[in-house]
Order: sequence, then C-alpha cells, then structure tokens
Amino acid sequence: MHKVRKRKFTVIEGQRGKKQKRNIKDRILLLLFLLLALLLVWLAGRKLAAKLMVETVIAYEGVLEQTLAVDGVLVREEKVVAAPTGGILHWLVQEGERVPSGFPVAKITTVSGSTVTVTAPEPGIFVRQLDGFEQSLQPHGLSQINPSQLPKEEKELEAEAETSQGTAEGAFVQKGSFLFKIVDNFPWYYVAQFAGNRFVKLEEQSKVAINFAFAQNEANPVVAKIREIRSEGELVTAVFQLQEEVSGYYRERFAQAEIIYASARGIMLPASALVLRDNEVGVYVLIKSKVRFRKVEVLETKEDHVVIDGIQPGLPVIVNPSWVEEGQQL
Repeated sequence: MHKVRKRKFTVIEGQRGKKQKRNIKDRILLLLFLLLALLLVWLAGRKLAAKLMVETVIAYEGVLEQTLAVDGVLVREEKVVAAPTGGILHWLVQEGERVPSGFPVAKITTVSGSTVTVTAPEPGIFVRQLDGFEQSLQPHGLSQINPSQLPKEEKELEAEAETSQGTAEGAFVQKGSFLFKIVDNFPWYYVAQFAGNRFVKLEEQSKVAINFAFAQNEANPVVAKIREIRSEGELVTAVFQLQEEVSGYYRERFAQAEIIYASARGIMLPASALVLRDNEVGVYVLIKSKVRFRKVEVLETKEDHVVIDGIQPGLPVIVNPSWVEEGQQL
C-alpha cells in the first residue's frame, strides 16, 4: 500500500484582510489619541475651573467667643431709707452719686416750717428709684432666688408702685414712706437662669465675662466669678459675683445678658477651609499663585467659623479646597 502524504497548506492573506487589520490599529491609535486629548482638555479645564471657582479669604486675627443668652435678676446689698417726718421733700444730691455715711441727701420741710435733714445711713450709691425688691432680693438669700418666679411678682409690685407716693422734687411725703436707697458698690450679683438643654460646662470654669443688654455702650464685658450653679427641674440657675461697675447697674433689676464662657484669639477662618491630609489638619494657602498646604492647630470652633494657629495674617486662604491640590499653579 502506498502511504498518503499529508500536505501542509498555507493561507495566503489577501489584501482585504490586511486592510481590516490596519483599520483596527488605526482605530485603536485614534481612540488613544482621543483619550489623550480628552485628558489634556480635562486637565486644562480643571485648571481653568479651579482658577474660576476657587474662593479665598485673607487670613486675619480675631477673637471667637462661645456665648449663652440668658435672663436674670440683679442682686445688691441695698438699704432703704424712710422719711423721718412728713412734709415737702427737697433733694440735695443727684441720682447715682456716691455718698459717705452720714452725708445729707435730702431735707424735708414740715408743715410747721421746720427742716429735717435726711442722711445716708451707710456709704454707697444714692438711688431714688425703688422697685420693691430691696428687701426680698438680698445677697444673704442668693441660694433661694428663683428668677422664673419673679416676673409675676414684679408686675404686682409695679401695680402697687403706681399708687404709691412719688419721691419727685417738691413732692409731699408722709412720715415712714420710703424715699431712697443706698446701694453698696461692691460686690453685686447676677442670678441667671436658662433651659437645661442649653447648659454649658460652667462648672469647669471659675470666671466668665458678661455683656449686659442695658449697658450696650460698655467697651468691654465685665468679668464675673461663678459663685454657684444649681439645677431646678429643666432649668439651670447660675449665680455670678461681680466686682466691677457697669453703667446704670444700680438702677436695673431684671436684665438680659450674654454670658461669654469661652474665647480664643487667633486666625479667624470659615470652617470650610480646613483640610485633613495624611491625618494632619491644615489649610491650603496661596504663595506666589501656587497652592501650598500648611498644618494648623484649631483653637476654637463656633458654627461655621474656626480660630486657628499656624499661619500668618494676610495670607490668602482657600475656603473651597476640594478644587485644588498641593503644588497647583493658579
């Protein structure tokens, strides 16, 4: 038998096959070129968008305060003086004047024509305005004062005051009627009350600063010592002791105030400027139009602002840092 020899056949690629391969290569190259072009356009567009969208603020030094708005009552050492006799009243000193003990503050001309001099029983501030709380609100009873129960009592006392004898110059006064009071200058107290859900950690501090609504022209808040803090149901009552004079404080009884319980001085910035990079908190600043990362320390935060330390005033700080990266030229 003759063996059949196997023949090897070679497929000869035609012109059409070669053309198809070239088309595929061309398409791949075109696709790569388009992708590269898109990348370049995206990078250029991102850079342009960054220039257009990036917002900056100039770093400046300031103070950030944590505050608490409260209502409260002023408590002072007060001595009320009554008329020693009846007659026509004549004042000898001005409201708010400091007088020594025994100083003549008024005289009363009786019906018979004699004159009786009324003197200050102790040193302090002379005040003609009486509100009816002089006896009930005294420093020795601070722990029993509940400001939330006082407004109703205040209205009742005000109604009584409308029918009481006045102490105007030339008024006729009855013997025993209250004329004026002497207010002990220092110390004086502010008993404030606020809701428990607004409670701040005042126990950890010994002093706070207070801005009183009745003394808005004061340049600086007054420093107060925290004397007592107590909870009464859903309310928190705080007693503050003050040693500084506040304009008109001797006339006020019920007052709104702003308690400043924490403050920090440093560079003030929007909180949005902060960046967390490699577990470090910092900000992006512009130095010669180039983005640079600077590590900072956050000293205090309040709502959408922060006080930081770590950069100098005057630097442009980027407040929407998601648009930039370290080393980017803007």
